[in-house]
Amino acid sequence: MHRDGRVRGIGHCDQVMSDVNLQPHGSSRSHSDGGMPATVPDRFQPVVALDIDGVLRLPFIPGQPLPEGAFTADITLRDDAYPSTFHGAPEWDENGEARDTDVLSGLGAEWVRSMLQRGIEVVWATTWQSLANTVFGPALGLPPLPVAVEGERHGAPTAATWKAWQLAEKYPRRPLVWVDDAPLGAPEFSRLRHPRDKALTHVCTVNPLVGITSEDVAVNRPDFRSVLQARMELDEQEVLAGDA
Repeated sequence: MHRDGRVRGIGHCDQVMSDVNLQPHGSSRSHSDGGMPATVPDRFQPVVALDIDGVLRLPFIPGQPLPEGAFTADITLRDDAYPSTFHGAPEWDENGEARDTDVLSGLGAEWVRSMLQRGIEVVWATTWQSLANTVFGPALGLPPLPVAVEGERHGAPTAATWKAWQLAEKYPRRPLVWVDDAPLGAPEFSRLRHPRDKALTHVCTVNPLVGITSEDVAVNRPDFRSVLQARMELDEQEVLAGDA
């Protein structure tokens, strides 16, 4: 992929979120207008499972300008808190630390904050595990978020499979959007969830060279009207079938 190759990030999910109701950031919405009500039952509250590398943490390419809205931040990792699953160890100094300057997505961070303000549950789905909150979240200006995937690989052949297994198990009956630069394919991920959750399951692929772009945020600032509607329709079907 090329930085100017027009490979769109979460714009790949246009068809999934076709009911997005674009509103100026910070504007209020009523429930009837497709926005989230003031209080949402757990089974209705959407979950966005968010990766870090390739989504909010971007590669530094010498001689190229930073992607739109990106900024640099000094990052320090420690060997006593390093997640070895799916990560090779960096070169540690005599204090057991490794320092680097990372490129981070300011647009992505603002998108996360906007979702939190609108009652969407945002969780980390990253191989960095707890370091998402202790290292990268503070650098991005984000509050601590639930860590949805963690632990050893337990036979998972890839990081995507490792994430998918845990996400499918942790959020049954919830509208779930997985945002990643290298996720499991949508059909495969849907099969890991309950058959009735298929309409509530969406996978959004981000271009890892640029992360989340302003175009992505403008087009896909999700109020999840379509997945919430699917959730309510499933509840109605269960009531009619006597399964509720």
